[in-house]
Amino acid sequence: MPTGLWCVILTLPNIVILHSGAERIGVLVQLAFLVLLSAMVALRVDKERGAKLAAEDANRRLADIQKSLKSFIGLALRAQEEERFRLSRELHDETVQELVVAKTALEDVSGSPGQRDRVELVDAALQRCIDGIRRFCRALRPSVLDDLGLVPALDWLILELGGRTGIQMALEVRGDRLQLTTAQ
Repeated sequence: MPTGLWCVILTLPNIVILHSGAERIGVLVQLAFLVLLSAMVALRVDKERGAKLAAEDANRRLADIQKSLKSFIGLALRAQEEERFRLSRELHDETVQELVVAKTALEDVSGSPGQRDRVELVDAALQRCIDGIRRFCRALRPSVLDDLGLVPALDWLILELGGRTGIQMALEVRGDRLQLTTAQ
């Protein structure tokens, strides 16, 4: 708009001095058309600029939301890992220890051959229970993950699974083996 108005200011003296009659009217019409065209272009540019600013603002808000979501997901994962760690430790430290104490107490029981067979059945059931809880604790949160890192923990899990199932497996790692901290 300022450019169109500047054209009018600069052109008016020339129209008055150099043009007369119908020629003057033609030049004034052209000038009016130029001002109208500049106004239309100015409105379109303002509309585009406003749309660009709105899009940039929306992109900024979206980036903030994504950052917040990423932070929230990180917190949720950290809380989940901490709960798994706590459950694993609690099961191992309390439940397995109590079962080991019961198993040890059964081993000291003596009696007739019939009673001894029953004690051995209970002893075997306790051992299976202990092994199952230990396996569950390792699956829930392997301590090797905290002690040695992700890749050695995966190697260990593959070996352990292969030993249980008889399936031959191998882990192939590409790239650097980074040690992750608990904050990551």
